[in-house]
Amino acid sequence: EALVADRIEIKMDFSSQDIQRQLQRLEERELPFAMALAATRTAKASQAAIKNEINRVFDRPTPWIQNSTYVLAAKKSDPTAIVYAREWGGTPAPVTLTPQIEGGQRQYKRSEGALRAGGYLPNGWQLAPGPGAKLDKYGNISRGQLQQVLSGLRVQRDAHQNRRQGKPTEFFVVRPGTSNPLQPGVWQRVGRRPTLILTFIQQPNYSQRLDWHGVALRAGEDAFADEVTKAIDDILSKTFSR
Repeated sequence: EALVADRIEIKMDFSSQDIQRQLQRLEERELPFAMALAATRTAKASQAAIKNEINRVFDRPTPWIQNSTYVLAAKKSDPTAIVYAREWGGTPAPVTLTPQIEGGQRQYKRSEGALRAGGYLPNGWQLAPGPGAKLDKYGNISRGQLQQVLSGLRVQRDAHQNRRQGKPTEFFVVRPGTSNPLQPGVWQRVGRRPTLILTFIQQPNYSQRLDWHGVALRAGEDAFADEVTKAIDDILSKTFSR
């Protein structure tokens, strides 16, 4: 028997002008957009890595510290995405965290500056919560009690006049180096028994705990190649599906 082969012909009609137009559009419009998209996604990967590292190295970080970054998206005209640090009262988060990022001494807090200006807190000393401090869920002295202390020492006004159950409370300070047997700090006396609200500690030196820059760079380097590929694939699928 003779074998009969069926011949299948496929005819494709390409227009060279259409292809050239698509490629030109891809080069001029789509690829720059793809690079900007990849840069933005890479920056978001770095942002997520920073947040994960903050939650890993710190005990109960505040929401402001947890969400201390935002991403400035890249553009087609400028394919550069930036992970910025948010500010609180004009102070960027990395400045607040500088001792944790680079080691060294932390900046004075506003409350410490107020007590220092009032002559209560000597230079080189900082505050820490004492046994009588009311702590918030992040381990810091509550704002209400801190305002009460500052008002009671007359370094900050308080409309509530520091009243507790209708009885006046009294705050007093024991400065370091005095002969007072009480520990240096801010004490509150309700009745006869004083309670240590804020203790004075000498300005400590911190070792690096948060590798802010290293974590961001490593996450960006790991993500960039994949994000470029994904972005180009996304752009190509949209371009040639039209």
